[in-house]
Amino acid sequence: MAPKLHFTLSRELVTEAEKAILVDDLAHWGLDNRVWSIWNMLLQTGSKMVRPMMVRGYDEGGRLAGVTLIEHCSHTGKSLFANPVLAFLIDHPSFPIFYWERTGLLTDGHANPGFVAAGQDRHDFFLQAVAFLQKKYIQGCVVDFADADGGKNYVATPFTNAGWIDLRGLNKADDLYASSKNFRRKIRKFANKGGTIETIRGPLPPEMQAAALACMHSNPLNLLAAFQDNYENMIRASLTAPNPDMVHFVARLEGEIVGYHTFAIVGQRLACLSGAFDRTRHTNFHAYENVLLASMEFALAQRLRGVETGPIVNPTKDKMVPGQRATEIRFYSRWAPMRLLLPMMLRYSRLRPQAIASLVEQDDTEQRQEGGNSQNLVLTQSLHNSRHSFTG
Repeated sequence: MAPKLHFTLSRELVTEAEKAILVDDLAHWGLDNRVWSIWNMLLQTGSKMVRPMMVRGYDEGGRLAGVTLIEHCSHTGKSLFANPVLAFLIDHPSFPIFYWERTGLLTDGHANPGFVAAGQDRHDFFLQAVAFLQKKYIQGCVVDFADADGGKNYVATPFTNAGWIDLRGLNKADDLYASSKNFRRKIRKFANKGGTIETIRGPLPPEMQAAALACMHSNPLNLLAAFQDNYENMIRASLTAPNPDMVHFVARLEGEIVGYHTFAIVGQRLACLSGAFDRTRHTNFHAYENVLLASMEFALAQRLRGVETGPIVNPTKDKMVPGQRATEIRFYSRWAPMRLLLPMMLRYSRLRPQAIASLVEQDDTEQRQEGGNSQNLVLTQSLHNSRHSFTG
């Protein structure tokens, strides 16, 4: 039987002593201590309804056993239901939930499997941490891989695939799409329409920050995160951080900003924190593909091993990202009546399987406008078949 851990929940920043204890586990994931600058940045954000929180576990001797970053979320009705009446009923009275994204490494800045001290079993740490959180909250959400053991006391529904791009063995990003004439056409078309990608490290100038946020505001929110109320604050923090390991890829058409992606360099990875494109335009002439390609080229130039792309939430990303793994969103509660109610709620929610699947099954808008084929991006066969876990 695993030794029992005790836990704390706070907004205290990660300390130098804690970093030293966890350094080996970061190396296991291909990460390094630059993770903590992202976490400490996020811990200083917050809104009326959302607060990033640190869960720390300690052994019986008081030694740090592991940490994880979660989101404390109130008023989550809109993330569950598009119907405003149903959303209101969820939020009144308000029952805060916890949200833990385990299927990525720093997606949105907070995704993590839980980092543990040497000799600590990661899965046991996860199970004990979730048990602790269920005592603090009536309900909580954990996004996890569908084939991962989730313990008990949860109801699950399929969620978006987790994505990454393994760069090992590649000399240039184009190698991933060598067999796709249509992809090359998209790259040429973006350039012919006056398209450029600008790479900026550190804080964006104020006018570029405003343009990036305007792109975010233009996006229809078909899938709202439980932490949506704080999301703009999280993005602002990454856009303004005086940190050279923050890398922004900004797309322009004829000089006008039409989209961006922000990544963080952490160890052997380039991790996506946020991104958006101007959806008020008739077309962005494939700026999305060009930004993703630029991020891969940058990662290769930096001799990084992979790009964490985050969840697959649109058809273009689905076709461009060969590394994918099925995930679930798991609703935990130690209260049996809550677990009995959840399946009925999910049947009508934004998270029902049909709604999640439609995010990547819908036609690509730009391809519809140009008469293209929604299945025309063919990856090199060896990479198309490489949908397995990349852990470092």
